Amino acid sequence: MWALPQVILAVPVVVNSVGPEWWSQLTQPQATLLASLAVLSSALVAFAAALLTHRRERQAARQERYTTIAEQLAHKSETVRLAGIYALEALANEWQQARQGGQRDVGVELLCAYLRSPRHKGGDKEARSAVATILRLHSNVWTKKMGLEYRLVRQFLFRFINETRVMQAPWPSDIINLEGADLRNARFTNADFRKARLVDADLTEAYLMASDLRGADLSNACLKGAFLWRANLRGTDLSNADLGTPGLDEVLFYAPPHLKNVSQEPSVKWDGTTVWPKDFNIQHAISRQADRTLVSPSSQNSQ
Repeated sequence: MWALPQVILAVPVVVNSVGPEWWSQLTQPQATLLASLAVLSSALVAFAAALLTHRRERQAARQERYTTIAEQLAHKSETVRLAGIYALEALANEWQQARQGGQRDVGVELLCAYLRSPRHKGGDKEARSAVATILRLHSNVWTKKMGLEYRLVRQFLFRFINETRVMQAPWPSDIINLEGADLRNARFTNADFRKARLVDADLTEAYLMASDLRGADLSNACLKGAFLWRANLRGTDLSNADLGTPGLDEVLFYAPPHLKNVSQEPSVKWDGTTVWPKDFNIQHAISRQADRTLVSPSSQNSQ
C-alpha cells in the first residue's frame, strides 16, 4: 500500500533516464499511461508540498496564539484573563486532536500554573473557578468510563449537563501539576487526578467527591473541611497533610447535606498503599462522623 506512492513519485525519474530508442518501442497506450503517471506524480508532489506548507503555517499560527494567550493570562483585567483561559483550553484541544501531545501538555501546564500563582489583588475568583472547571471536565472519570465516542453518552452530556467542552477527549491526569496551588473551595467532583501532583496545595473546603486520587501526591496539602465522600485514595500519599481537627474542620467522608436521595453513610476507598498523616486513624474518623449529623463548614459560615 505504502509502496504505490513511491512508485508513482519515481515515474518522472524513470521517464527522464531512458533514451529515445526505448520510447520508440512503446505502443501508443503504453506511452499514454506513462505520460499520465508522470503528470499524476507531479500533482502528488505539489499536493504534498502544499499540505506540508499548510501544516507548518497552522503550527506557526498556534504558536502565535499561545504567545498572545500567555500575555492575556498576565493581564490586570479578569475579563481578559478569562478570555485567555478559554482560548487556551481550545488551543490545547486542537493540539490534542492534531496528536501533538507535547504541545497540549504545555497548554495544560500553563493552566495549572495560573492556579499555582498568587491570587490577583483585584480578584480572580471567577477566573480560578473557570480553570478548575476546565481541568475537571477534561479529566472526568464518568466520561472516561463510559467512553466519549459512545453516541448516547454524548447526547446526554450535550442535552442535560450543558457543558459542551466535556465532549473533547480527556487530558492525561498525570500531567496535572498543582503543587502549592490555592484551590480553596474548588469544585473537583468526579475528577480523574490519578498520579496528579498536589503537594502543598490548599484544598480547604474543596469538593473532591467521587474523584479518583489513586497514586496522587497530596503530601503536606491542606484538606480542612474538604469533601472526600466516595473518593478513591488507594495509593494516595497524604503524609503530613492537614486533615483538620475532629469535630471542627475535619476532612469529611460523608455525602454533603445538599445532595438528596443518596446514602448519607461515610464512604471512601483506601487500602494498605494509602499513606495517611501520622496519628490519623481513618477508621476512627469514619466511625466518629457516622455517629452524628454534621454540616459542611461552608454551610456554617453562610449562616
